[in-house]
Amino acid sequence: DFFAQDPVFRKVEVKREYGSASAHGSSAESQPAWIKLADLTSPSVAGDSAALSPFYLGIKDAGWNTPEEMAQDSHASTTWNKEVLSRVQQHTVLPHFMDKRSARTLNATPELWFSYGRAGGGAKAHVDQHVEFTMSLQLSGRKRWRIAPIASRQALHVMKLYQDGMIYTRDEAKSWNILEDVVLDPGDAIFFPPGFIHETDAEPGACAASITWQFDYPSPVVFWRNFLPRIRRTPDLMETWPRLRQLVSQLAEVVDSNRDDYIDDSELTSVAKGRRSLSEIRQFLDLDADGQVSLQELSDLVAAWRSLENEPSSLPKVLQKAGLGRDESGVVEDSMHLKEFSKKVQEAVLQWEHQATAADVTELRSSTEL
Repeated sequence: DFFAQDPVFRKVEVKREYGSASAHGSSAESQPAWIKLADLTSPSVAGDSAALSPFYLGIKDAGWNTPEEMAQDSHASTTWNKEVLSRVQQHTVLPHFMDKRSARTLNATPELWFSYGRAGGGAKAHVDQHVEFTMSLQLSGRKRWRIAPIASRQALHVMKLYQDGMIYTRDEAKSWNILEDVVLDPGDAIFFPPGFIHETDAEPGACAASITWQFDYPSPVVFWRNFLPRIRRTPDLMETWPRLRQLVSQLAEVVDSNRDDYIDDSELTSVAKGRRSLSEIRQFLDLDADGQVSLQELSDLVAAWRSLENEPSSLPKVLQKAGLGRDESGVVEDSMHLKEFSKKVQEAVLQWEHQATAADVTELRSSTEL
């Protein structure tokens, strides 16, 4: 009711996501593509569909784009403006347990989601591209969340794997490792790292409204360390590659100046700057979690990343010539993007992805049996 009645928010347009299907594949075509928040609870929106797709308010875009850019973007609305963003920021309070440096990111990244109808509705399983942690706060209604890590990768992929609902077409969805399966009530919040699969489904009845932010402190260094191969082999996580590339290149220059086979804080000072603290650098390097960073741990991690970075050179020549797999610019977004390549490259991409997925499935089945 707050959003429908508030003089600022009620005029704001929200966009229907997953237009052709709901979170579980049911038709949602009867829903309008854009509506105002004042009309969100109207019968035409809350109809009898088996399940309804959510509506999205990407108000964070107003902080990054000009009104002219917003007007030209078919995925945005001119009602997503700085006045509305400021209103959201006024109501945003940094939790007491969160690093104060995260306030900037928190204020820059708000997104609101609304689901309303007899059968609820939500977001298909997907992985976001951003490199920060996510916090989602339930404002009204109830919403189920399922969160899981991405599967282990045995080969470098060149085409994204976790666009909305794509996992449902693969064996991975039959045995994915669900770490959290919870229902949030109003006032509840959920936190999860970057690069994790997440799926939502609002419960039927009252409007389920939530707000989601990203925060960048602490850095997800333990996730980076433990998931290093699957991060580099999964194109959906390409935004993380430059950060790891920069970090590892700096670590490669670290010298064990006192030759004691351990890397102490004074030897890591040149790397611990900007977003990363000494503590985070140690966590990234401390593979055996014994509280110390050995020269061997440093060498092993640098070597592991360099080996992963060299994997594109093992791709078929046709993919290498197309610049695929090499860096974040060499990623095929989806089937529509694939059509922009030559027929020869298209066929090579599909064949390679089939082989890489088969290798992943073999590993997935083996680990499940264990």
